[in-house]
Amino acid sequence: MNPPLFSYEGRMRRKTFFIRSIVLGIISLIIIFPVQVYYFNQLRDLSDLAASHDDVRQVQTESVIVTGILSIILSLFNLPNAVRRLHDIDKSGWWILIAFIPLIGGIWLMVYYFTAGTAGNNNHGTDPKVNTGSSGISQPTGRSVHW
Repeated sequence: MNPPLFSYEGRMRRKTFFIRSIVLGIISLIIIFPVQVYYFNQLRDLSDLAASHDDVRQVQTESVIVTGILSIILSLFNLPNAVRRLHDIDKSGWWILIAFIPLIGGIWLMVYYFTAGTAGNNNHGTDPKVNTGSSGISQPTGRSVHW
């Protein structure tokens, strides 16, 4: 039995992580693209009407806010996957915060994502390559390990 989709426990191998990330990215595009088209059309209509600068600014601000909120919500769906991927290389899930370091944080995190997982058991569970079959997600060991 696999951990639930939104579980932060256990480990996830690279292949599973990248497949899920790509699927979530496609879903994000499917959701956000129509929103952007809607706001683009709003701005085009305002420019055709020679609307005031304030009206244009309001639509631009609304677009940024709505898209930002959607992006944050959709990013939260990938967070458990990223944490389990870090667990596979025997890192704490808190290493996800390294992404907030300007310039190098995202690169550093990508290196971790591409790093091969720890062979055998580690502090976060059993080896997903050995014990999961096709799912690519291992069970937690039952130890009390925090994020």
